[in-house]
Amino acid sequence: MHHLKYIVISDLHLGEKDSLFTSPNGKDNQLLKIFSDCLADLLFHFNEDEELPTMVLNGDILGLAFSTYKESLSSFERFVAALTVQNKICERVVYVPGNHDHHIWQEAMEDDYRQKLAARKKGESIPEPIHNTGPGYEDGIESALFEAFMPTGVASVPTLKVLYPNFVIPSPSSKDPFVLFHHGHFAENTYHFVTKAMQAMYPELKSPDSTSALEHQNGSWIDFAFSQLGRSGEAGNYFEEFMATLSSKEKLKEHRDELAHNLAKNVDFPYLPYHWMEKYLSKKLIRTMADKVRGERYRGDTTCSDETMENLMNYFGKFCSQSLKDYGWENQPIHFVWSHTHKPFEKSTQSEIFGQTTLTNTGGWVLPPTESPKHGASIILINQDNDVQALRIFMDYKDKEKGVFRVQTPKGIKLSDFGQSIHDKIYETENRLRPVWHQFKKHLEQDIIQRRKLKK
Repeated sequence: MHHLKYIVISDLHLGEKDSLFTSPNGKDNQLLKIFSDCLADLLFHFNEDEELPTMVLNGDILGLAFSTYKESLSSFERFVAALTVQNKICERVVYVPGNHDHHIWQEAMEDDYRQKLAARKKGESIPEPIHNTGPGYEDGIESALFEAFMPTGVASVPTLKVLYPNFVIPSPSSKDPFVLFHHGHFAENTYHFVTKAMQAMYPELKSPDSTSALEHQNGSWIDFAFSQLGRSGEAGNYFEEFMATLSSKEKLKEHRDELAHNLAKNVDFPYLPYHWMEKYLSKKLIRTMADKVRGERYRGDTTCSDETMENLMNYFGKFCSQSLKDYGWENQPIHFVWSHTHKPFEKSTQSEIFGQTTLTNTGGWVLPPTESPKHGASIILINQDNDVQALRIFMDYKDKEKGVFRVQTPKGIKLSDFGQSIHDKIYETENRLRPVWHQFKKHLEQDIIQRRKLKK
């Protein structure tokens, strides 16, 4: 018997126009409603009348970089309603902020700090704010912002805790794996920018040795550049257009001369007497910015680059090994679940630090500017034995069906009994989805077609 203990999703980017869970007309999102029914169908088969699972939101649930508070929170309100009122999907929610919803961490951290200040007794010194939480569920902190969206008038609502930047599920037994979640942004040097820039100028600056120090040094930069600019009024709208241009090789090629001309015309570069020199320098500057902005997410030719994989494993090794030991890890298998790149995959590898290690990327629910067969999304399902299975929902294949609806395993790894059970619960026969899942697939593929038409 398999009991569904955790459901994991990420990178919904609620509020962004390209998110499949953001309604183009600002009304109810039908795909979201069918998604809720599909999750309820899984619970019917796996959990019956038992305890409901925990929902893990592994970052970038809100698209705060490229949408306003109103746009993001309106979509989030519908998301909460689908998982609490339409169907009650979970008892608890663990929110692990990413880069594009980093401000959720900032808000929760400041809520926590205000509470500590209010509880301070006369004569006690002013406390320091925290810059991370421990990775265990009990270490999570509340979010007053999200509490405002929990519905009233229903029997019970899930409890929501914010953990940052990691969340761990300890092994239920000595033979079962530990599962550790991180959104994945710290796998890219862009999110270490302040540390790296200061070390270049002041080599005596030591590298951070904890997630607290890493976030303390770089959190303000992440919050500003990746989680607040979408709320900068009309200028924020132009910033969104600029970032979209930098992110697309096709768009950049089309608009680079115009942008370089405008930059050279309106910025007086010292010691460059001619416009053509300024324009040349502007082109170089824009090209360099584009290379930095694209990052792993915009590399459509590879599932995960060697550089990002190396950085990710370095992050887990340097910043996570001790906290895993603190939670009882003694060389059990490790399963890392991450997100961020919008390119789902499963990989089994051997690590010098962790031994047998499995990595699962959840992908994302945002349509790329053009079809990109490496991009897609999975729902991660975890049972009582910490068996982590990736139910691949869609891939942005060219000239093929987008809906996948298959349990995917790392290369060379057989489908487990739990994985086979998931497959059997969503399929009537080997290739025929059950009605609610067929409806999800049909609506998903129609939605993708319609959104691509709107782009044109």
